Amino acid sequence: MMRRMPDDHRWERQQIEAALAEIDRFSARCAQAADRSERVAGFWGGLHVLLGLPAALLAAIAGVAALADFSPTASGIVALTAAALSAMTTFLGGSERQRQAKATADGLRALATEAENFVRVDSISPNGKLDAPYLFKDFNERLGVVRAGQPLPEMWWKGRPGHAYSSDELDWLMQ
Repeated sequence: MMRRMPDDHRWERQQIEAALAEIDRFSARCAQAADRSERVAGFWGGLHVLLGLPAALLAAIAGVAALADFSPTASGIVALTAAALSAMTTFLGGSERQRQAKATADGLRALATEAENFVRVDSISPNGKLDAPYLFKDFNERLGVVRAGQPLPEMWWKGRPGHAYSSDELDWLMQ
């Protein structure tokens, strides 16, 4: 009776497969978060227009009313309303919040795309699979940077040397 040899790489393979599954879920979560950030950007942009456009129109009307010698009370009310809307627009900072939400959405979308590309394309090769546990950590660190409002940094592994395994030694990974 022949005894089966234990799988020396079972734990490594399980770790890699678990990391690939997490990266795949990470990609989906980033895509969903990017969609939410784009909706938030749309909200702030809409609010900025909703308050800013009437403020500009009322300011123009107040100027015409003052020059045309209309009722001082009516001119004052229109001018104060325009000033209040303008102050609210400035206070809420809709355009800046829209820009921040859009930048976050762009960073999240880029992360989602990179993660999906890794799972669907880069991890096909054995050397690519070996990167999965490290890249999962890298993707999460880069997600923290994006959520902090900073630009998306480059991936740490770009341009680094390959693994110590030769391609002949990676048959266990493709089984």
